[in-house]
Amino acid sequence: MCHELRIKAAAGQQFIMGATFDDLTLIERHPDLGGWVTAADLSPESQRLTLLVNAPEASVWIFEPPEAGDRFLSSKSRRLRISGVGQAEGLTFESEHNILITNEQREIFALDLDPTE
Repeated sequence: MCHELRIKAAAGQQFIMGATFDDLTLIERHPDLGGWVTAADLSPESQRLTLLVNAPEASVWIFEPPEAGDRFLSSKSRRLRISGVGQAEGLTFESEHNILITNEQREIFALDLDPTE
């Protein structure tokens, strides 16, 4: 069963990973994402990056593709605060404008990223 999410209102780090998991290079930081990032996905068409933040307040960050390079955390972004998702842990693009969010309770929630389009 899939639930529809309701939006209340319209410090992360980005690394490059080398050949091994412990071979990480920091390329940028975000000053405040509002909690722990529990999931991320890149849209297949527009290359928007989405981040799922679980606590203290669940939210989804949407980062537009950077003008050059791969510094998403400093590109244009918006935050969608969400509620009623429990312990949200995963997200994936269902389509270019919709994502699915899962939680520890094995529930699935759908979120329209562009409700005005």
